[in-house]
Amino acid sequence: MEITLDSDAVLQMFYDSFRIPAGIFDRSGKLRKLFYAGGTRQTKMYLADAGSILDKCAGSGPADPAELLLDGNGSCWCCIPGQDDSILLGPVQTGRNPLFAYEGIPEHTGKGFLNISRYVVSLLYGSGRPLIDKEDAYTEAFAARQMYKNDYSDVELQSFDELFLCVMTGDRTRLDAYLHSGSYLQYLDDVMPDMQTARTVFQFNLAKTYHSAQQSRVPITDLTPLVDMYLSESAGYRSVAAYQSGMLRMLYDFTRYVSQYMDERYSPLVNQAIMRIREHIYAQLSVEDVAAYCMVSISTLQHRFKSETGMSVKEKIRRSKMERACFFLKNTDLSCSDIAYRLGFGSQSHFIKQFRAMTGMTPAEYRK
Repeated sequence: MEITLDSDAVLQMFYDSFRIPAGIFDRSGKLRKLFYAGGTRQTKMYLADAGSILDKCAGSGPADPAELLLDGNGSCWCCIPGQDDSILLGPVQTGRNPLFAYEGIPEHTGKGFLNISRYVVSLLYGSGRPLIDKEDAYTEAFAARQMYKNDYSDVELQSFDELFLCVMTGDRTRLDAYLHSGSYLQYLDDVMPDMQTARTVFQFNLAKTYHSAQQSRVPITDLTPLVDMYLSESAGYRSVAAYQSGMLRMLYDFTRYVSQYMDERYSPLVNQAIMRIREHIYAQLSVEDVAAYCMVSISTLQHRFKSETGMSVKEKIRRSKMERACFFLKNTDLSCSDIAYRLGFGSQSHFIKQFRAMTGMTPAEYRK
């Protein structure tokens, strides 16, 4: 059985009632219809996040169960696969993601969204269609992110932010140098004078270390077991020294995980620059912006980037934007002018010129 002809009416009612977005996608992942009054920036986020959810959803037809999942940013979705189309409900903030980036979407409890999703599934397919909740495994990881958002202003925690840059870039050599410096060991003694403060500092650093690793785009499913392990292990710490030792091992473990996902062909500096470009693909990003983020001079970044990748930073930015443009042209009905605007181009003509230079065809020709 395919999605019913009344699916548009059901989803419009769903959006009007709960203010939760809903989208219908064809088998190729192309958006057919979106029920959501978000602006341009919100729609861009929706398309990117929806693609990752469709990739995760194992179902391929109406005989398969619907699934409740989290995207890479911790927002909750419900994927309902059909024969020719798939429906996505969400994203929703269920109280487990303090960094929820969408605007105008009311928060729902996890159980509440589960019940809402079951109701929609039953309207579309009847009460016999199962719905599997796959989002519980992320609970501890987002509890750690909540710790990171808390205010620990009474603790001196900013002296070694260099450590988190090492985690983010997977730079084990620099991390080792920092951790074995006398100043860092003295720092631990200063900020962990007693058990209660040591526990607070450890939890803050665990959350911030997790947050830094996630910024490097390591899958959350790979980071969650580490968070679970250290939250569980730290509950048994009985001395300040145990917390200090746990912090050292925690930093090593997260940095090792990140390094495994970094491109081993490149240095941490170049990987960090590539990460910055990927994260700000929709901005009018300049070489100066990337160099400032990497905390090096423009000339140093340009030289290292060119020698390792064979292209300039500017060319990498352009190529990344064109790759994203190809995705939009293939998977959405967005107009050429809208894609140019989303990707930060000053005009449609400039975008078309750059696209043709990279692909050898115009955006319209590529879409055909």
